[in-house]
Amino acid sequence: MRPEFGCGIHDYVFEAIDAYALGRIDYALRVALDRWEPRIDVIDIAFDVDGADRGELLIDITYRLRATNDIRNLVYPFYVIPAEEPS
Repeated sequence: MRPEFGCGIHDYVFEAIDAYALGRIDYALRVALDRWEPRIDVIDIAFDVDGADRGELLIDITYRLRATNDIRNLVYPFYVIPAEEPS
């Protein structure tokens, strides 16, 4: 097993979806993809926060395959647990 594999995105499950958290997620994704997926070059990582009120964050990763120069993208749905309002 490789406990260090991945990007640790699940560390952000209880985070508020704000610019600071998105910046940290972007950085974590880029570092992990650079480390674990040597076949690609990351072109862009974009976030769709339209579902943030439902706890949904869509992450759109655009990348280039180094072997063929083919550009592709992957949309990853990430779900956060919204903070509860104090009663």
